[in-house]
Amino acid sequence: LNDLYDVKGDIGNVSIMDYKTNISNAVDLAEPSDKRLVILLNIAYFKEGCTNGTSKIFAWNKALSEIAYTKKIALVDAFTALETNGGPGLLDDILHPGQNGHDVIAKSVIEVLKKQLE
Repeated sequence: LNDLYDVKGDIGNVSIMDYKTNISNAVDLAEPSDKRLVILLNIAYFKEGCTNGTSKIFAWNKALSEIAYTKKIALVDAFTALETNGGPGLLDDILHPGQNGHDVIAKSVIEVLKKQLE
């Protein structure tokens, strides 16, 4: 689910309300299964001097945290993991993680999954 795209296909123009609805609906559709859900937070871009969109990313991340808490599902904070382990140096461009970035995210996912299996 790429929930950051609006109906016109423009990224980043989704309101927080629509974003929460998109994620909540996806979670509700998955709940009947006996699999445990994990939510990844959005990955913010770290382009030097660029702040456009950062406040939206923080709002989207907060919305995901609220959904995870309310629905009692696991949360992998990929944003913080990247931010605290090298930030821009972990990205191939201003948005997509490179190999080292994916390694950081994978470690975060493994930590959350281990807790889920305990």
